Parts: sequence; C-alpha cells; structure tokens
Amino acid sequence: YTKSRTAIIDANITTLLAAIILFFMGSGPVKGFAVTLGVGIFTTLFSVYFIARLFTSLYVIRNKNKEDWLNRDPEIKCYLPGVPRATYMPYAFQIFQSAEAVFFAYEYAGATRNILLQDPGEAPVDSWMGQSWGYWEDNSFIIKTNGFNGQTWLDRSGNFHSDKLNVTEKYTLVNEHVMEYEATLEDEETYTRPWTIKMNLYTKAGQDAQLQQFKCVEFVEELLYGEWRAK
Repeated sequence: YTKSRTAIIDANITTLLAAIILFFMGSGPVKGFAVTLGVGIFTTLFSVYFIARLFTSLYVIRNKNKEDWLNRDPEIKCYLPGVPRATYMPYAFQIFQSAEAVFFAYEYAGATRNILLQDPGEAPVDSWMGQSWGYWEDNSFIIKTNGFNGQTWLDRSGNFHSDKLNVTEKYTLVNEHVMEYEATLEDEETYTRPWTIKMNLYTKAGQDAQLQQFKCVEFVEELLYGEWRAK
C-alpha cells in the first residue's frame, strides 16, 4: 500500500500542477476544465490517503484474524457468539414466545436473547449479544439488534465488525419443519454498504429432540489460562 500510494500521489501532484498552470494561463473553457481537473485530483488524493488506507487496514486485520483464527476467534474461547453468528453455528437453539416478549435459548455456552416487542431505545451497555427488539411484518418476525461490544466475529475466516453494527433479522415460517432466515448487516465503520445473508433453518426432528447443553469453558481452559499455569 505504501509503495503504490507514493506512486499515485506523485502522478497526481504532477497533474495538479498542470491544472494550476492551465487555470492561470488559460481562459474561458480552459479555466473551467482546469477547475474540474483540480477537483478530481483532490478527490483522488483524499481517497488514496484516507479511504484506501482505512480499507487496507481492515483487510489486513481480517487476514491476520484468518491466519491465526485458532487463537484469535472469540468463539474458540467460549465467548458468546453474537448476532447473527449464533443462528448459523452447528448448535441448536429454541424459541419461546409470550405476549410480552420472545426468548431465544441457544445450546452453545448457554447463550440467550430476550427480544422485546417494542423499541426500548439505546442499549444501556454494549454486550456480546447486543440489545434486540422485534415486531411482526405480515407472516415474518423482524428483529433489530444493536448495542454490540464489537468483539464478536461473523465466522472463523476472521470477518469482523465494530460496535456500530446494526443487524436486522427476518424469520419466516415456510412450513412446520423449515424457517427462512435473513439478516442484513450495517456497520459504517467496517462495511461500505449494508449486505444480507439468507438461509433456511430446519427443525431438529425426533422424539428425543431437545436443547442440549454445550458448556465449552472446560474445553478451552488451557487455551485461555495455560500460560499462567504454575510450572
């Protein structure tokens, strides 16, 4: 990035000098062209120096996460997975509903989500699973979640987000065994635009189907605390 940035800046400075010369020595349409050229050059320099630098930095972080995911991924260390990752992990979850709220219980690490049925306003504190509220839209249940602490990942490939993440989920029951799931992610500090994932969720069938407990802490104690073990 540093080498390419230097070359781009040098080339644009040369063009900017040409625009300045045209502006002071030209007249009429030539001056107009010089102004347009100069504005374009300043925009390019701004993009190279600030915007490109930002996204290069995010790309480097993602790649470092991916290369060392076994030590960096919060899910490996048994921290709560966040939203929407909790939905597509290989562990079941169960949905409970009452007149006042909807409750999600996850098999992984005893994670839970309490979905309020009216907007409670700004989250009082940032958290791993965020603050959620939902409402019905025809046959779909919409959940809006924010107030994240910015420490969860989306997957083991190192894709991450900031604490500005806003997630809008859509749950639509297709039949008694299939639910369509859609999640739109917005994060002005990490992504250039909102993006959406979509998949089907399937009922865990069988007479013995029930939510199990995956208490993962005991499996990662060595990873978390091994360096402090007494010699």
